[in-house]
Amino acid sequence: MPSTTSRELASFLDALISGHEPAATELAALSDLDRAEAGQVRQAWPAIPDGVRVAVLARAIALAEDNVDLAFAELGKIALDDTSPLVRAKAAEALWESAERPTAERLRKVLQEDADESVRQAAAASLRQFVVLRELDQFDQREGDAVVAALRSAVEDQTQATEVRAAALESLGARTLHWVEELIAEAYTADDRRMRIAAVHAMGNSADERWLDYLHEQFYSDDPEMRFEAVVAAGGVASEESVDSLIPLLDDDDSQVAIAAAEALGEIGVSRAVEVLKVFAERAPEGMEEAVAAAIETALELGVASAERDEQDDEDE
Repeated sequence: MPSTTSRELASFLDALISGHEPAATELAALSDLDRAEAGQVRQAWPAIPDGVRVAVLARAIALAEDNVDLAFAELGKIALDDTSPLVRAKAAEALWESAERPTAERLRKVLQEDADESVRQAAAASLRQFVVLRELDQFDQREGDAVVAALRSAVEDQTQATEVRAAALESLGARTLHWVEELIAEAYTADDRRMRIAAVHAMGNSADERWLDYLHEQFYSDDPEMRFEAVVAAGGVASEESVDSLIPLLDDDDSQVAIAAAEALGEIGVSRAVEVLKVFAERAPEGMEEAVAAAIETALELGVASAERDEQDDEDE
């Protein structure tokens, strides 16, 4: 006899097949699928209308970003076999948080073999997680190196779509290898604007202070998107050296750049950054108050964590 859970899942899948676009709260039924449940979903999936399949994945991605208790890796792996490129791209995006070797292998093959550039781009972006894990020696060395090699091949392939090359470079930023640094530096001076932006993004993913001069240079770019990426990257590097350079950007004409500057100061987290944010909070324009408050909270939390680490280091000595 089917379990209550399987009957509930079957009923939910029937609703999707009939065209029902689920609310976020309903999508928990597709989280953490076990083998039997995954089989149910895989069997029903092709019968679900295209638009509903896309909506399910898009909402699942948003939901997973806000709720760490929900995971849609199994759903993403099922949807990677979809006939629709849009669905496959969303499926690859949904796998951004997976740390499983089979997922890395699937995404690597999608990057190398899928005919649609938007799908390859999404796969390249989601492979960043495995680059980070390989950098930290927390992932299978052979598959991790295969992922890095596939991303390198994508960046260096001039016939590859620019968005795919850019996403691959951004993901590679986390890997500390000489040739990665060379690819970033080369892209930073490229004629293609998208590759220059990708280089700045990769600098942030590297968390390496060697790139600070490049990032600070872009704080003065006439291109708001470049300023935004440079500010976000500075938050990724999280160096105290960026604090004074970020202060003017709190008043940037582009609100997204200004918010990113506040968030970057929060990520840097030193006492000087907290001081700057608290002073700015007293005059923050409408629409920025929440972001500034959150940045102050983040900075204070990081400061406490840093102090605790220093205290533990002193005790260990």
